[in-house]
Amino acid sequence: MKKIFFVLALFTSISVFGQMRFGIVGTPQVTWLKSDVKLVETDGIRLGLSYGLNLEFSFSDNAIFTTGVFINNAGGKLKYNDTTNVFSFEHSDIIDTLPTGVSITYKTQYLEIPLGLKFKTNEIGYLTYFGQLGLTPMVNISAKGDSEKPDLIDNEKIQKEVSLFNLAYHIGAGVEYNLSGNTSLLAAIIYTNGFFDITRNPKGNKTTNVSDKVIMNCVSLKVGVLF
Repeated sequence: MKKIFFVLALFTSISVFGQMRFGIVGTPQVTWLKSDVKLVETDGIRLGLSYGLNLEFSFSDNAIFTTGVFINNAGGKLKYNDTTNVFSFEHSDIIDTLPTGVSITYKTQYLEIPLGLKFKTNEIGYLTYFGQLGLTPMVNISAKGDSEKPDLIDNEKIQKEVSLFNLAYHIGAGVEYNLSGNTSLLAAIIYTNGFFDITRNPKGNKTTNVSDKVIMNCVSLKVGVLF
């Protein structure tokens, strides 16, 4: 509750010092995972959806601070080519050793509060064009997984295999179509690239697993209505 009150207080203080707009946004996206070692390789994408409340604070007619609160359903598919890989999933606290060549689909959900800058043109007809960039802090709130070849994990909770925090940068461009007054339709293409390793080894088995860094990438179509 304290965190919720802090976020609300932050948004309220922003609105006091300048014009604030809010919007409802949905973001269909394609996400994938990328490792820095050959023993763990990308083996597929995951289609997902991010949704939530978008907030904008105008410094001037053309410069805007952007933030919001979003639930992001992301993930990807990794193939583990090492000889053994200890994997922990929360079904009766099972810790199992997965064989060589197993593929695991990570189905993750994050709470996001992006922080960024948006630079837009003056209105041309009914259209306003913009570019944006910034950072996206994330907190993992759910993680499930499936395995293939063999099918040992079936939509099991794998919270112990996923890092709690992630941080990424985002960059994109889009357009607003003015409907009336401050109400506009929003559409943008956004690319997101992670900084942190989103996977982790279960405690007590770190020397058994391959040491790697897995980052999450995303290309998304952001659509919504701003008021």
